[in-house]
Amino acid sequence: MRIHILPTGRKDLDHADRTLLNPVPQELLSQYLSTSDMQAIANVYQTADVPTWGWVPGDKNTPDWSDLQPGDIAIFVIPSNDQTVVTKVEYKVRSASLATRLWSTDRATGKTWELIFFVKILGALTLSKRELLRHLQYTNEKDNLQGHRDVTPRFAGIYGSIDNFLSINTNIQIPLSTVKEDVGESLLTESFPNRMSREERLRRLEEALNRQGQTPDEYVEVNGRRFKRSQIVVAFVKERDEYKCKACGWTLTERNGKKYIEAAHIVARAPTSGGVAGPDTPENMVALCPNCHKKLDKGGEKARNEVLEALRKNGVNV
Repeated sequence: MRIHILPTGRKDLDHADRTLLNPVPQELLSQYLSTSDMQAIANVYQTADVPTWGWVPGDKNTPDWSDLQPGDIAIFVIPSNDQTVVTKVEYKVRSASLATRLWSTDRATGKTWELIFFVKILGALTLSKRELLRHLQYTNEKDNLQGHRDVTPRFAGIYGSIDNFLSINTNIQIPLSTVKEDVGESLLTESFPNRMSREERLRRLEEALNRQGQTPDEYVEVNGRRFKRSQIVVAFVKERDEYKCKACGWTLTERNGKKYIEAAHIVARAPTSGGVAGPDTPENMVALCPNCHKKLDKGGEKARNEVLEALRKNGVNV
């Protein structure tokens, strides 16, 4: 088993949002891959959607892709919030047509990311690249923080496997939904100039929301870039509620200077048996702190009612 450290540059965040954090339906893959490839994929993923990544062919990428083996660990480094997504390589194919469908082509080179591999996500961590390498027992401060490496004997002696490492270090794990929200918000934030006022950001987000009804597929254009609709709603709700919990007033400014809050559905998108699914709209969403969000989503009747009553007192229509 080898570990592959894959820094995800800011230009790659869109790919991470489209096909890694939001996996690709097998039905779409079947339109471009052979029957034998699809059988191999189905054996691994059954009916589940498939987290997918790809590289552009080149002097370095092509041999690296050839060396990828099932069981290898691919670790994606998310630059915006010191997060890493740990995955296991399951299968690989080379398909320019599938890559073009998923990611289009690179404007600078005219090439596409046809060196494709499929992974299973094992967990998400709150670790910077440097911290991650220290955990992997790579302590050289001159390490370039990327590329392919073997599991160190010291790491193997301590943990035995990546799965054991994750099960032991639960204190540094975070929900994948948090990574999805952060990536989506980073994409949107970077499409706006830093000098733009909050009012202008809200106006542009509202324009994007209004265009959703005119867009037949699951992406919309904002400033010439494509974003998943749900992330536009999330960004709008956080801006609208000024990054403040509408139930308890909690706010947090992270070390990097960004404000943190979560966007919650008032009526759940995936309700319990017998319930009604709530819409993915700003009217059904509100900014909440992690504690109030958990109470609303996971709490018993008393905890949920506490949050709902606090929202009513603060003028939220629930």
